[in-house]
Amino acid sequence: MIGGLGLLWFVSPFVISRFYQATGYKSLTQALEILGDENTEPDFCVAGGIEHVQARELVEEAVAALEVARKFRPSEAQSWLLLGRGYCLLGQMAEAVAAYDRFTGLRPGNPLGWLELGFAYEALQKFNVARQAWKKAGLHPEQFIETGQEKQAEENLFLARKWYENARLLDPSFAEGWYWEGYTKEMQNDFLGALEAYKKAINLDETHLMAHFGIARIYKEANEIELALEAYQKIIQVDMTSIEAYLEIGQIEDQRGDVEKALEAYQAAAELGEAFQGNEREQVWKRAWPKYLLGNMYVRLERFSDAKLSYENAILSDPLNIYSEWSFWGLGRIANAENMYERALEYLNQALVLTPNYYLRSQVYLQMGMAYHGQGNKELFLMYLSKAHEEDLENKGLHLLYANSLIENGAIQQGIDEYKNYLTEWPNDLSVVEKLIELETLLKTQTDP
Repeated sequence: MIGGLGLLWFVSPFVISRFYQATGYKSLTQALEILGDENTEPDFCVAGGIEHVQARELVEEAVAALEVARKFRPSEAQSWLLLGRGYCLLGQMAEAVAAYDRFTGLRPGNPLGWLELGFAYEALQKFNVARQAWKKAGLHPEQFIETGQEKQAEENLFLARKWYENARLLDPSFAEGWYWEGYTKEMQNDFLGALEAYKKAINLDETHLMAHFGIARIYKEANEIELALEAYQKIIQVDMTSIEAYLEIGQIEDQRGDVEKALEAYQAAAELGEAFQGNEREQVWKRAWPKYLLGNMYVRLERFSDAKLSYENAILSDPLNIYSEWSFWGLGRIANAENMYERALEYLNQALVLTPNYYLRSQVYLQMGMAYHGQGNKELFLMYLSKAHEEDLENKGLHLLYANSLIENGAIQQGIDEYKNYLTEWPNDLSVVEKLIELETLLKTQTDP
C-alpha cells in the first residue's frame, strides 16, 4: 500500500504536467486556427501581441495551462516551446525569450527552438542575437528564400515578404534576400520600398539581372521613361543577350518618338531570338514575338516589304500558333494599305480563327470592314464596324468611327442613336453634342410637313 502511494506521488507530477500541456496545446491550436496563417507565420511572435479578442483569450488560457505544466515538470521541453509561442502571440517577448532559452537548453540539437528564439529576438529588434540563434539552428538564407517562394506560390505575399526579410537579416550581404524582399514589396504596391531593396541587391551584386529588371519595371510603370530606359540599358551591359531588355528599349524609344532607335532595338531582339534555344513555348515567344514587333516598326516607316517579311518569319517561327494571329493581322493591314482586299480578307480570317483576344478580334473586324469598304460593299463594311465596336465597347475612337460611318453612309437615325450611346459614356465631348444637335435638327426639318 505504501509502495502504491509512493508510485502515485511519483507519477502525478508527470501526469499533471502532461494534462496541462495538452490543454495548453489545444487552446493554442484553436487560437492559431482563428487567426489563420496570415497573422501567425512564419513566426509566432507578433509585435504588440494579437488583437483578435477570442484568439487572445485562448492564448491566455494556453499560457496559464502551460505555466502549470512547466512547474510540475520543468524538464519537459515541449511545454517550454509551447509557452514561448504563447508569450510571443501575447507580445510578451522577454517571457518568450526566457521560455525558448529553457527549451534550447533542454534540446540544443533541435533547430526549431533556435529558429523560434530567433523570431522572438527579431520582434525585439535584436537582429544580431536573432542571427546568432538562426545560425545555431544551422539555417542558411537560401532556406528562408525557398520557404518565401512557397508562400508566394500560394499567393500569400504577407508571409513571403516576412521570410525574405528574415533571409537578408540572416545574411545582410545576401543579394538574393534583398531582391525577393523587393519583389514582394513591389507586388504589395510598396514601390519605394521595392526600389530601395532592389538597389541594395545590386549594390551587393551588380550583375543581379532580376533586380535590374525590377528597377526598370518600377520606373516604367511610374512613366519615368528616361530612368526606365537607363535601367534597361544597364541590363544590356550586364547581359547583351537579354531579348526582354531589347524589346523594352524598343517600346520606350518608340514612346519617345525615336523610331530608328526603336527599330534597332527590335532588330537586335529578333536576331537574338533566332539563336535562342530553350523549352518550346519560350523558344516560340523569343523567336516569333520580336519579329512581329519589328514588323510593326517597319509598317510605321512604310517599309511594307520588310514588314511583310518580318510578319511571315514570325509565323514560321511559331509552329504552335501562340502569337501568329498578330502577324496575320499585320499582314492584313498591309494588304489593305496596298488595296489588295481579297488577300487582306484571307489574312484577317486566319487571324480571326486563331485569336481569343477581344482587343485583337476588334481590330481584325475593323480591318475586315476596311477591306469591304475598299471593295465598295457598304453593307458588309458597316456590319464589320459594328462587330469591331461590340468586341471593344470601351474603345472611344472605334465607337465614334462606327457612328460617323453610319451617318456618312446614309443611316442617319441609326447614327444618331449611336451618338447618344456614345455620349452616355463620354458626355463631355462637345463636338459630338454639336453634331447630334445638328443632325436632329436636320432630321426634324426633313420630316416636318
